[in-house]
Amino acid sequence: MFRRAAFDIGSNQHKLVIADVDGNRVKRILFSMQEQVLLQQGFLSSGGDSIPLQTLDRSMDVLRRFKGICSSEFSVPVECMSGIGTAVFRKARNGAEYLNQVRRELGIRLSLASQDEEARIGFLTAVALHGGDSDTIASWDAGGGSFQLADSNMNYFLGPCGDSDVCETLVSRIRRARFEPGSSVNPVSLDEVNAVIEDIRARISQQLTLGKPPQWLANKQVVSFGFLTSAFRICTDVAGNPRFEPAQLRRELQRLVGKNDEQIQSELNATSPHPRQDPYPEVGMALPKIALVLSVMLALKIDRLQYYETNGSCLGLLLHEVLWAPPVGASIDENRH
Repeated sequence: MFRRAAFDIGSNQHKLVIADVDGNRVKRILFSMQEQVLLQQGFLSSGGDSIPLQTLDRSMDVLRRFKGICSSEFSVPVECMSGIGTAVFRKARNGAEYLNQVRRELGIRLSLASQDEEARIGFLTAVALHGGDSDTIASWDAGGGSFQLADSNMNYFLGPCGDSDVCETLVSRIRRARFEPGSSVNPVSLDEVNAVIEDIRARISQQLTLGKPPQWLANKQVVSFGFLTSAFRICTDVAGNPRFEPAQLRRELQRLVGKNDEQIQSELNATSPHPRQDPYPEVGMALPKIALVLSVMLALKIDRLQYYETNGSCLGLLLHEVLWAPPVGASIDENRH
C-alpha cells in the first residue's frame, strides 16, 4: 500500500487529495482540499493569450501551501506528489512554462494533460465513485475551461468550452461589456439564458458528425462528479436531487432568471439536498453553469444525469498509473493512520 498526494490543477480550482492506495483501489482518503484560483477567467480577461502573472502568483501560493500540508501533516515525500494541469494550461501561451516552474521550485511532478488524458482520468474517477460494471457507464467531467465525456472503450467527446467560457460569452459577446474575473453575472435575463444556450449548442454541433450525438453514448448511464463549485453540484442543488433531467434544469433556469446573488442563494438553500451554512462559493456563475449542463444534455441527448460529490478528478489521478510509474508512493504500514 502506498501513500500518494494527487494534485488536480484545474482552470478555476486547485484540488488536493492525500490517500492510501492499494493496487487499483483507493483504500483511505486522509485529506481533501480545494482552493479557488481563477486561472481561466484571468486568461479570458487578458484576451485569451496568457494567464496574468498575479493570478499565477496566487496559484503558486496555493500549491506551496498544499505541498506543506502533504509534507508536514501527512509525511508525503515530494516524489510521491503528482498531478496534472488542465485546459487553461493547454490554451495559455505561458501555461506549460508555468507547470515547469512549479516542478523546478516545488518539486511536484505536474504534467500538462491532453484533453484525451483528462477524459480518461475522469472515467477512472467515475468508475471509482459509481462501482459496478464500467462498460455500462460514461463519465462526464467539466471545469472552467473544457468538458469531457468518456467510456470504457476509450471513446471520448471533447467539449470545446467550460463554465468560465460561458460566463465570458455572456458578458463580452451578448452584453458587450468588459469581462472581469470573479465578478457576478447576475441578474441574468431569460433572453440572455436562451442566447447562451444557443451559443453552447452551436459550439457542440461543430464537433458532431452529421449533427448526431456519439453512438457510443447511447444507452449508457452518464455519471458526473465534482465538488462544491462544480456545475453538476449546482444543478443537483436546484433540482433537489443528484439524479436530474433536462426538463428540470430548464424549469429551474426560468425560476432563477432576473434574480440577484442573494435571491439565488436563498433559492439554493431552499432546494438543495446538501444544506450548507456558508454561501454557495460561485453563486455569481450559477446560471451559466446550469445553462452549460443543460445545453450539453440536449445536444448529446442525455436523458438523465447522475452526480457524485468528490474533489475533482483526484480519485482518477490516484489510480492513473502513468503518473506513478514506476510505482510511486510512500510505502506505509497498513495500520498507520
